Amino acid sequence: MLRDVDVCLAGGELACVLGPNGTGKSTLLRTLAGMQPRLAGSVELDGHDVQRLPARDLARRVSVVLTERAEVGLLRAYDLVALGRYPYTGWAGRLRSHDHAVVSWALEATGASDLASRDVSELSDGERQRVMIARALAQEPVVLLLDEPTAFLDVARRVEVTTLLRGLARDTGRAVLFSTHELDLALRTADSVWLLDTAGRVRVGAPEDLVLDGSFARSFEVEGLTFDTAAGRFVSHGASVGRARVRGNGVTARWTRRALEREGYEVVDEGPVDVDVAVLDGPAWRLDGREVRSLGELSAAVRHLGQDEA
Repeated sequence: MLRDVDVCLAGGELACVLGPNGTGKSTLLRTLAGMQPRLAGSVELDGHDVQRLPARDLARRVSVVLTERAEVGLLRAYDLVALGRYPYTGWAGRLRSHDHAVVSWALEATGASDLASRDVSELSDGERQRVMIARALAQEPVVLLLDEPTAFLDVARRVEVTTLLRGLARDTGRAVLFSTHELDLALRTADSVWLLDTAGRVRVGAPEDLVLDGSFARSFEVEGLTFDTAAGRFVSHGASVGRARVRGNGVTARWTRRALEREGYEVVDEGPVDVDVAVLDGPAWRLDGREVRSLGELSAAVRHLGQDEA
């Protein structure tokens, strides 16, 4: 259970909730949105207690996109986005010209205008997520909350969605908060990170500050797994096969080091080594006097080398 939570979200800011499974990311978002009662303390929006706001007023200020896939029947994308106008349309749900203008703007802002006439059931996961964000945006909220918006998306669509959220925060001045397990995307796009740990604590700061002060390493501490501060990623440590040196620079050399680390080698810059790899033009590599033409071939060669020595 989270305790001593003291967080603030500002307009125009993209913030990210990160933490191991079971630390309360979804619970925190639902509590902030007023979807479930808080256990203690208060949640305020522009000085108003979220729990005391009438439902219609709250819906005009806060919109939510959840992880669960909503079943929407045979609705077109335009009609689904139009549902975001429900706090403004009254009991009849009739859209006025202003409502249609807001729906069109939300579709355009999320790059989903070309999806408007398509059935939601026919959309890809990435397209559907854009439409769901457009529906939330059509509420014209002050705060936009999203629970794992990149879940079930491929790598390219994950980058696309987080870039979209950052743009919406900047361009519209809205506060955007999303939870995710995508550490790399959070480090690259979020203005601030709310980092939850298994002890129920929340650490808030710029992603770079949380990397440098060791907060990321402590929050995700697992035996056999460490956080590489320089690379901004977690590294799994199994039994070391040996030491390797890579002679060369640039992107090819960096990926060569990654390939050797994947094979269990500790890559060093000096001292005695078991494997010495030179990066050539081409690209090509020289290993023990033998030239290879791909990192796949190099990986297989050092793998067999380790097996022969064993």
